[in-house]
Amino acid sequence: MSRTLFLQARSLWNLMLCLVFLGCAAFPHSLAQNGPPESGIAGIVLKGPMCPGPARSDRPCPDKPVSGTFQVLGQDGNMAAAFQSDAQGRFKVSLAPGHYTVLPAGLPAGRNPLGDSAKVTVVSGDYVQVVLHWDTGMR
Repeated sequence: MSRTLFLQARSLWNLMLCLVFLGCAAFPHSLAQNGPPESGIAGIVLKGPMCPGPARSDRPCPDKPVSGTFQVLGQDGNMAAAFQSDAQGRFKVSLAPGHYTVLPAGLPAGRNPLGDSAKVTVVSGDYVQVVLHWDTGMR
């Protein structure tokens, strides 16, 4: 009789331990679900044109990805973030919802190869897709 009682108590203990472990494993997931939604900008930086002369349909000359350092300015003009695009030109930056300007970092005034800086509006829970074009000056 005591052996049966011992096995029942042991099974109940194992069941409680499993429930505790399952609850602990689910807890961080539930925090992530209830936390603030992620937002920001994501995209690619391309440079072009890459071929001289007029564009021709029989000779495609696609823009190329750019690895570079960029800064993101908030509406107040202060730097909100900085990022580096990878070798394929891709980037992703977390930002709070708001209005931002994206421009290359470390360039003297008037030497912005992007021409006009990119203006973006970030909304809560979404990454705005941005394509930045780097003008090579080739014509």
